[in-house]
Amino acid sequence: MKIICKCCNEEIKGFIAKRIVMFGGKVKATLHEECYEKYTQEIKDKYLIEVYRNNEIYEFNGEFVPYMECNYFYKSLEECKGAIDYKIDNKVASIDMSTFNFMNKILR
Repeated sequence: MKIICKCCNEEIKGFIAKRIVMFGGKVKATLHEECYEKYTQEIKDKYLIEVYRNNEIYEFNGEFVPYMECNYFYKSLEECKGAIDYKIDNKVASIDMSTFNFMNKILR
């Protein structure tokens, strides 16, 4: 099966590729390493609505996420900002659960 770069439409050979995971943990694109920055910037330009307290807030289908790879959504911009405020003010750590689950499996 051929894997095609979403940015340049050329076949990706070997393992020199990056994936953009965004908005609910779905893979948006598989790209050549050299296309990754360009395509990531295009995504940011399209969905980024505000930088709030050093967090990039994105809007996708009328829902808001505090970072691109986020697996959860907020119904309003104010809710999203409130969650960012809570996390920063209360020094709450957040992790990507897919990474956590992967590490949990390999460390057993």
